[in-house]
Amino acid sequence: MLDQLVESRNTRGENTRRSGFLLTTFVIMTSILVGAWMYSLFAKDYGLGSGDLELSTLVAPVPVAEDEPPPPPEVKPEKIVKAAPNADVRKEILQSIDESPQIPDKVSVEKQNIPARRPNVRTIQGDT
Repeated sequence: MLDQLVESRNTRGENTRRSGFLLTTFVIMTSILVGAWMYSLFAKDYGLGSGDLELSTLVAPVPVAEDEPPPPPEVKPEKIVKAAPNADVRKEILQSIDESPQIPDKVSVEKQNIPARRPNVRTIQGDT
């Protein structure tokens, strides 16, 4: 029974050699992976440095002076209606939604271009 005992001995030299093999293998594999990665980055030509670059593509063209069209003739207003400064002038007087309803003259589904009168502001009927 004593002849089958595990014998302890100093294996520092063997462990150092094995560590050296592992370190060498790790360095070689890392350099291969980094080299393959760098090759894949620079192997593809995207055409960014193409040789057809000219100065005319980089500089905007000089603007050419164009003849100015004659100014349109000024239209003079025929008649200016002056209203009171605190009154709105409308072609038609439409009631606001907040006011009590009045029966309309005709029923229509067309959009009205004339705005409703404002509350607490005097509104008069005119041409403008």
